Amino acid sequence: GAWLTQEARSSLERLAQRYGVDGARIHIVPEPFDAAAWRSALPVRERRGNRVLCVAHLYARKRIADLVRAWPAVVSNRPDARIDIAGDGPEMRRLAHLARGLPGVFLHGHVDPAVLPEFYARADVFCLPSAQETFGYAVVEAMASGLPVVYADAGALPEMCAGAVAEPVAPGDTDSLAAALLRAMDPDRLRSAAVVNPDRVGRFGSHAVASRLMQVVADAAAG
Repeated sequence: GAWLTQEARSSLERLAQRYGVDGARIHIVPEPFDAAAWRSALPVRERRGNRVLCVAHLYARKRIADLVRAWPAVVSNRPDARIDIAGDGPEMRRLAHLARGLPGVFLHGHVDPAVLPEFYARADVFCLPSAQETFGYAVVEAMASGLPVVYADAGALPEMCAGAVAEPVAPGDTDSLAAALLRAMDPDRLRSAAVVNPDRVGRFGSHAVASRLMQVVADAAAG
């Protein structure tokens, strides 16, 4: 589909070559996301315009260290800013070391999925600086929550965020990352994201994905 990244298209080409299959017969169907159920589970909480959220498994490829390194530039302009990093993984010890002494940085470790809506409800901005993302489910959750998104211009993330109130940055560019986070905290940007971004997840709705899958199966049967 048009939403596929160049990385995904390259993967399709390699798959077709590896198995000797016509590339036109290979289809990628996105994961379904029930936005209505997510919104109904999202509690109503006060948002103060200064809280950044990152939800990720802490692998090196997620580049959460970039976010921690960018943070001093954020708090130098917004001393009241805070960031919540929800997730655990091999990078936790390294991140804890990088974050030591930094104001407003909270490493929560593993967070039960039932508790995650509370984090999204209290957040103002979502950030995922990952250099390799095949779908980015947390980004979809953030958009469904009405949050502006700052993301790494890599993997599937550009297509995931197409049309949303979101800003890409080059992976590893911590100066640009800090600047994008500060822009995302702008009140006008926050209000726009609250209106626009929940609508952008409609293309990942269960009905849309199921219809796409049924069409693929029907085309295969007809062929």
